[in-house]
Amino acid sequence: MIIKVPGRIKIGNLVYEIKELDEDGQDEWFGRSSTSKQTLKLAKNSSAERLRDTFWHEIMHTHLNDAGYSSLGKDEVLIDSLARIINQVNEQLDVITDT
Repeated sequence: MIIKVPGRIKIGNLVYEIKELDEDGQDEWFGRSSTSKQTLKLAKNSSAERLRDTFWHEIMHTHLNDAGYSSLGKDEVLIDSLARIINQVNEQLDVITDT
């Protein structure tokens, strides 16, 4: 299963560049985000399910930080919970599609 990841995405008022990196999660990260650089980095070699979760996880980080909730943006349990529920609903709506 291949996931279509856009090269750029608007989050709030900012456009973020999305980069897929040749990481495999062995360093215990599957994604990173930078609000100052307006980038999301995703591990390319992740499973489709992991890539979708990571995509939404990083979007939640950037959204909460940009919205002025930087302390909540550091709460990994909250971020994971929000990302998973958005991913679950998103899959049902086919917003990010499999090819």
